[in-house]
Amino acid sequence: MDNLPQHVIDTIVSYTIGRDKLRPELRTDTSPLTVPHTLYPLMGICREWRRVASSFIGESAIIFTNSQDTDNQNYPEDTPSLGHIIAAGLEHHVRHLQLESTIKDIADGMAYSTIDSLLSLCKGKLKGVQTVSLHVSIAYEPGQQHFFMMGQPMADQQEQTNMEKEVTQNSRRIGELLKEAMPNIISVVYSYVCHSRFNNQPLDNAILSALLSAAPSAQYLSVLGGELSYTTLGSELAPNVKHMHVSLRNSGSNRIPELVIRFADRLETLTVDIQDGEQFSKLFKGPVDGSPVVYSKLRMLKVSGECYWRQEENSYTLQINPFPELRRLICRDVYPFRTSHVLRWIQPTVEVMEVNFRNYGYNQFVEDGVLDADSFPNLRRVNLSWHIGRDRISIADTAGQLPRVLSLSPVLKEVIFDTRVSSPTSAVVPLYRCRDLRELNLAGVQFTIADAIGLINIFPNLQSVVLSLKTSHDVNERGDVSDAEVKEFLEKHDRVANSQLRTLEISTVVFTTRPRAAQHILLLASIFKSIQGIKIRSFNERRDADILGALDEAKQRKCFDNDGEGRLQCMKVSLVEK
Repeated sequence: MDNLPQHVIDTIVSYTIGRDKLRPELRTDTSPLTVPHTLYPLMGICREWRRVASSFIGESAIIFTNSQDTDNQNYPEDTPSLGHIIAAGLEHHVRHLQLESTIKDIADGMAYSTIDSLLSLCKGKLKGVQTVSLHVSIAYEPGQQHFFMMGQPMADQQEQTNMEKEVTQNSRRIGELLKEAMPNIISVVYSYVCHSRFNNQPLDNAILSALLSAAPSAQYLSVLGGELSYTTLGSELAPNVKHMHVSLRNSGSNRIPELVIRFADRLETLTVDIQDGEQFSKLFKGPVDGSPVVYSKLRMLKVSGECYWRQEENSYTLQINPFPELRRLICRDVYPFRTSHVLRWIQPTVEVMEVNFRNYGYNQFVEDGVLDADSFPNLRRVNLSWHIGRDRISIADTAGQLPRVLSLSPVLKEVIFDTRVSSPTSAVVPLYRCRDLRELNLAGVQFTIADAIGLINIFPNLQSVVLSLKTSHDVNERGDVSDAEVKEFLEKHDRVANSQLRTLEISTVVFTTRPRAAQHILLLASIFKSIQGIKIRSFNERRDADILGALDEAKQRKCFDNDGEGRLQCMKVSLVEK
């Protein structure tokens, strides 16, 4: 066992725990990662197995400060507590430390004591931690939380004063612990569930101030809940913040826009989770005089969530361009601006645009000319989609939108069009103007294998393609494809115009059986010999198993190995999420 190659151990470990390695990345949320318990026994086989298996741990550890139970029952069983990480001797792997506490445990010192006792066991071993996140709740027991939220009387002035004093003192002590144990924190994540009995603003300010004091070099700041007042946060805090992620999903977030505005002149990326258009509009007007706010260095704006504008609402109209340097606009759930001004303003600078349009605005944007041909001279990646309502009808004629998308820029390198289109012929025609594409996703268009070959041959530099395949008479559809038919089809398409294609991804397959679908996928991979891997979009466990099994079986047929090199037999086939 100790002589196996690393890639074989990788495969065994991945299969045993049910997933691949997690990508190393900064955390900007408070969702706990999990580490399957089956991973720990594998680490005991030998030194090499320990090294490989430990690399599958998600570099994330959590500290529960619940006074009733160290490992909180409301979290997944496989949530990696810092205690488990210490027991395994893997403290030096930790890059993300998550703290889970109630406001009560912060106030009475329980949180400080728990954190202090654990960090004392890790002296000098947590210097690699980059992200610290703190989620403060009312109570861990669901019954207790419900009790607090059901109109309990407000705390009197003395109780409020005592709570503020205790929270401030103990938060500061926790901050000092974190700063000493983890001197290299560059990302701070804060989330607070508001307590109905207290004025939460001074409590939030005290806790966030302590966190930021613990991370003087922080460049990433995420505020995902709470009631804050930017005026009472020390001006010296977080002088290096360039990236923010904020949630404007509830009424308690009404002061968070002011905190964002405080960093407006230095932010390079901004991610906003929204549910209310009015809250979002506050990001663009000064809190004192309502003057326009300009994010002069912002390179990326990412918006997610639903943005509801009330009918009677007089929405704020942007007067000037708030994003003079914007390079990436990502609005996957909804486009949050009610006029076409922003699209027009960012035309000269934007390079990546991913937008999902809802009912309001889109047709007006088209009429305003902001989506005309060549209107985005530097756009390299585009992914536009149109909301489909409960009646399954899109707000736009999708067949007519692909030509518009393809004409937006003369320098497109990647096009994603995942919206269903019935006629592949009309969809493919405008692609001829984008011959320099490197990546193409037409998952919404169903192609026969002959159409797919013709499509790929349009683009000599195409390296990645996502397609949906359907039945046709290109090869025998009345039964399985015979070896003779495979040979004939490969000879017919022995000359191709593309020798750069590396990845073939199949979104959907419309065939009578899984084996026939597999045979057609391998036919396509046989024709373009530069393909190094096949990806299949995951649908459900049974369908995934069927198609992967059919591909494994079809790969054994020698007729697909037209060059005698065994390329397809060794080709990796993997499942991917949409």
